[in-house]
Amino acid sequence: MGDPRRLGRRPAPHLPRPALNHTAGDRRRRWTTPPEPPTAAACGIMIFDVVWEERQVQNRSGDVDRFMAALDHPLKAGVEQLRSAILASNSDISEHVKWNAPSFRHDGEDRVTFRLQPGNRLQLVFHRGAKVRADGAEFAFQDPTGLMTWLAPDRAVVTLPDLEAVRSQQVVVVSLVNRWVRA
Repeated sequence: MGDPRRLGRRPAPHLPRPALNHTAGDRRRRWTTPPEPPTAAACGIMIFDVVWEERQVQNRSGDVDRFMAALDHPLKAGVEQLRSAILASNSDISEHVKWNAPSFRHDGEDRVTFRLQPGNRLQLVFHRGAKVRADGAEFAFQDPTGLMTWLAPDRAVVTLPDLEAVRSQQVVVVSLVNRWVRA
């Protein structure tokens, strides 16, 4: 078929486009590949179910999945319920295993970690990384729920004694996690 310009037609947008070679005095044309077509999300087209599934898969960790499969804990269902809700609530939160439990990161920094021992309860430790930070004294976080027990100015624990507490407090705990990772 040949070069579409020789036939008096414009090239189709999906074909490679000629571009000038920008070396001085060189007027030869070279072919460049067109950019990838935009995704539906980039065009503002979102299908809630599809985006939700991508978000859950995107920030879920295989290491944590394997850890959860092997976990023997009376509140395992509550751990999985909170884990799924936290990951689904914010695509910027990722997870890994820390302190022999699922832990959540934001911007690559550990922020919230499950504490599974002793086994008669489930706890979430809200922290600002593995080490105490120098700005700990200036750090402020408001807990309007009253669920947080403060261990230090920048470290708190939320204790959920049973599955009923997990179910009844899930929305509040997920909200606290999302506020904490941005604080």
